[in-house]
Amino acid sequence: MGTANVDVLLGLVPKYSLYDVFSGRKNIEEIAVKGPAGVNIIPGGSGFNELVYLSSIEKKTIEESIGDFTGKHDFLFIDTGAGISRNVLAFVSAASEVIMVVTPEPTSIADAYALIKVLWKFKLNERIYLVVNMAASFSEARQTSERITAAARHFLKKEINVFGYVLDDECVGNAVKKQMPFVLLYPRARASYQIKAVSKNLMLGKVSNELAKDRFASRILRIFG
Repeated sequence: MGTANVDVLLGLVPKYSLYDVFSGRKNIEEIAVKGPAGVNIIPGGSGFNELVYLSSIEKKTIEESIGDFTGKHDFLFIDTGAGISRNVLAFVSAASEVIMVVTPEPTSIADAYALIKVLWKFKLNERIYLVVNMAASFSEARQTSERITAAARHFLKKEINVFGYVLDDECVGNAVKKQMPFVLLYPRARASYQIKAVSKNLMLGKVSNELAKDRFASRILRIFG
């Protein structure tokens, strides 16, 4: 929220953002931007503290807008960024499952574990999956995932499933500079094959679709308030 940049990565210039939806000026359909390969992009925004002051009628309108939009799509991915702010916790707790992306850096591992503890302590979301990104090797990727899964098993008595690994690949940086998805620009790149493997795990039924579409929006607004 406020620092979203997927539009920049895709060379898009959105006119509106989620802030316009939450302020009542637009609905989700009106702010969505067509991206590559049939993917719709919902631009992030700022000013979300104003959600606290929404009336019940305004909240109902927003719930219906989000519910209608999500009902027309196969998947809705939310990039929350790092940390345990209210913005992050609101969206994470409303989601069907959490795909936590972590790098081998100690700061990333610490942030991921902190979020896991908060989610489980307050029972916000227990469906957590792990993806290790930008690892130098499979060995480093496995060590990174094991540090988190072992800590969760020992201290929290919980199991975390690993969706897969995406090793560091210069093709990703080159695609960013060209503002195109690397899986389309470099379909034979190592990272492209690995991200497709992660996607396959997602598609093979390892995640549920049990969260009702209308509940998704109402949970977000409730937590913000």
